[in-house]
Amino acid sequence: MTTSDRDEAVGLILSAIDEDHDGLVSFSEKIQGLEGTPTFWMRDYPVYARPAEASDLHPWPILPSKSDGMALAGASGTFELPRAALADIVRDTLHTSLTEAEATLLFDLASGRSLEDSAQIAGTAVSTRRKQLQHVFRKLRVGGQVELVSLTGRLLQRLAREADALNAHSASRWEPYAAHLPSGARHGVIGGTDGQFVRYLQLGPHDGTPVLMLHTMVFPHLGEEDVAPFHELGWRALWPMRPGCLGLAAHHSKGWDAHCQTSVDAIASVHRLAGGGPMPVISLVSGGAYAVRFAQAYPDCVSRIDFVSTCFSAGKNKSRDVYFGDALLRSVRQNGRLAAVAVQHLGGILTRNQSHQQKVARKVFGDCKIDQELLDEEFATPKREARFSLATLHSMDSMRHDYLAQVHFSWREAAALDLPKVFWHGAQDRVHTVADLKPLAESVTGTSSRVLPEMGHLTQGTPLRDVLRLIAADLPQME
Repeated sequence: MTTSDRDEAVGLILSAIDEDHDGLVSFSEKIQGLEGTPTFWMRDYPVYARPAEASDLHPWPILPSKSDGMALAGASGTFELPRAALADIVRDTLHTSLTEAEATLLFDLASGRSLEDSAQIAGTAVSTRRKQLQHVFRKLRVGGQVELVSLTGRLLQRLAREADALNAHSASRWEPYAAHLPSGARHGVIGGTDGQFVRYLQLGPHDGTPVLMLHTMVFPHLGEEDVAPFHELGWRALWPMRPGCLGLAAHHSKGWDAHCQTSVDAIASVHRLAGGGPMPVISLVSGGAYAVRFAQAYPDCVSRIDFVSTCFSAGKNKSRDVYFGDALLRSVRQNGRLAAVAVQHLGGILTRNQSHQQKVARKVFGDCKIDQELLDEEFATPKREARFSLATLHSMDSMRHDYLAQVHFSWREAAALDLPKVFWHGAQDRVHTVADLKPLAESVTGTSSRVLPEMGHLTQGTPLRDVLRLIAADLPQME
């Protein structure tokens, strides 16, 4: 590519970019009643990992533990986790469910305790334990206690291997960005439907109402003040991380459709983590295309979609409805190589000259006073600026695809979804104006978008907290 072509590519991105850093990530619930922060999360259970010691070398997977949980011996270390994880591995592997009492009995026997010891610890009669043991025999189709203990050992070894894999993968995927998460943040890595690992963040009470949150290309800053609203609303907000966002390893999807399918698979995996069933989806900025594709693929999993500060092209709508960047984004869509080179080159600029970040970000949001004030906070301290640099430089692949997400957001496909849909938009937005959005939002929902007077395009800080409270108040009315 010639110097002229490269300059054209960079100019294209700098003109068409809609948000350098206003994507929202998911953050996790504030952990209460736990001593310290778990090393990682597995099957939605906290796991504390420590390096293996010589005394830990043992052919049996269960190690002595001072806690009420269980300690497993893995290849890379030892893992403390709740005993309830044993019931999960039984259910997922043997396709049968154990009660809490049955799972505790199973663990006790595998730990070398007698039936009488198990009954005494549980404070129940030995006869009750014998009945529970017979139930376990039938459920697991084993002929006796020796066979049962052997089966349990194999299941726990499988659980230890899973912990080994997640332990290594969690560290490689979340560090060093985890240092920038507020103390109430919970991050995890789970196995996806395609055999790949899926990163997720969660904010709010573990037993709260599940809500899926779809972020955009680059993490914004979230502080301690952003943790409380999710607890206040009673939301268990789960945020699946799309490939290429905050990834310390390069991810290269072959085209938009492959990337979008991988992203939808990740959303589905996190949806199952939340227990399944229809749930609200809140799509921030350029996440609209992913929300529509997920609802198309899993119609029974979505009860409603709220589009916030939507980044959009006009799709097949008439030219008078097209916002100012549509032609540029169409060019990006038609020339994927140009888009890729532009993003890579832009990344190089940011790497060499971090002060350029402010210039680009401020140019994007124009004369919106609210957005510029949020940017003042973004670059106010070295720590905040370092976070933004890390999020940007580790999200280049996500940024490349999110430019395309804007032109793949089909208003007609969104309108065809048979579920409630609401658009929320900032009156001060200078990227996508209310006048541009109004006819498009009406074509999808049949009603006008909800306009927030004190909101621009950046969905972080006070504007984000405000819109989440408004959505929460609106949800019951739509049910």
